[in-house]
Amino acid sequence: MSNSTNYSFAVPEGPIENPGLWHAGDFCDSDHWVARWSGQALAELTAAVDAVARAGKSAPNFSEDDFPLPSISAELRETLDDLETGNGFRVVRGIPLDDFSETEAEILFWGLMMHLGQPMTQNASGHLLGHVRDLGYDVNDTKVRNYQTTAELFFHNDACDVLMLMCRRVARTGGRSRVASIPAMFNAMWAEDPDLTRELFKPFAFDRRGEPGRPDEGPEPYFVLPVLSYHGGLLTCRMPPRAYVESAQRFDGVPPLTEKMSAALDLMDRTLVRPEISFDFDMQPGDIQLINNYCVFHSRTAFEDFDVFERKRHMLRAWLSVPNSRPLPPWFAERWGSVAPGVPRGGIYASQPQTAT
Repeated sequence: MSNSTNYSFAVPEGPIENPGLWHAGDFCDSDHWVARWSGQALAELTAAVDAVARAGKSAPNFSEDDFPLPSISAELRETLDDLETGNGFRVVRGIPLDDFSETEAEILFWGLMMHLGQPMTQNASGHLLGHVRDLGYDVNDTKVRNYQTTAELFFHNDACDVLMLMCRRVARTGGRSRVASIPAMFNAMWAEDPDLTRELFKPFAFDRRGEPGRPDEGPEPYFVLPVLSYHGGLLTCRMPPRAYVESAQRFDGVPPLTEKMSAALDLMDRTLVRPEISFDFDMQPGDIQLINNYCVFHSRTAFEDFDVFERKRHMLRAWLSVPNSRPLPPWFAERWGSVAPGVPRGGIYASQPQTAT
């Protein structure tokens, strides 16, 4: 079993001022917060895609050096800074994906990603370049990950520093993106019920959904971490979809989910949908969405898709370790591989390494 049960967990005794703290009302009435690629950036991205294609290479089988972006490093640094010390999320718009083939779109996404951080594995197969599509699976199947369905994905985060998505195609209806401020959620919960809020700083068991842990984690089909951690003055969160908490309880020897812990999750769920805590928006083809998993939750509304595969909702996805990441609490070490800032960490242990879905 994870040694996270052996730690003493600090709790901030009152409201916090942390990166990722914002009021949803500042974002939901317009798209003024959406960044746009400069003309120079778009020209360099297109030229870099052409350079990779001329070299006979494709994603994910090329390096950062194969995808030169000589003059937009300042734009990329600004994006990374905002993720760690600012709002904790960013949407960048303006890539004309209709001008790119499927293969070229993958080249663009992979090349841009290599300039932002290091890709981490997203599943036991070792996929680094992910494709988020409805595969017709049942969301209630405990071997299925929720993004493979059309069902609503409630607020959660992923096992890496930064989530990166590029919208290739949108659904027929629905499928809106949603984000929530974790520090704002904590402050609102603390104002309502400090005692229940403290429960989230205790270790919870999470179902691995059939995917193995790292070799030094142990054989359990679940892992154990607090939902909220307070370390180095920063609130850091880890919360898979709530169904993973509930399904973990089927295993022998799992730490129990108490009534009070469940009530704390209920309070968290109610808080997250408050209009000052979260908002939703439509991604457009070519949009890049980046999220700091430690301070911002993401989710997606349910959707109805097209029947024709070539028109179905499609997102390219990467899990990144980034060079300006925060130090993590020591109880993350087993699950993440490292808690040091700015080093490769996180992802899902690849028992059957590949590179792309």
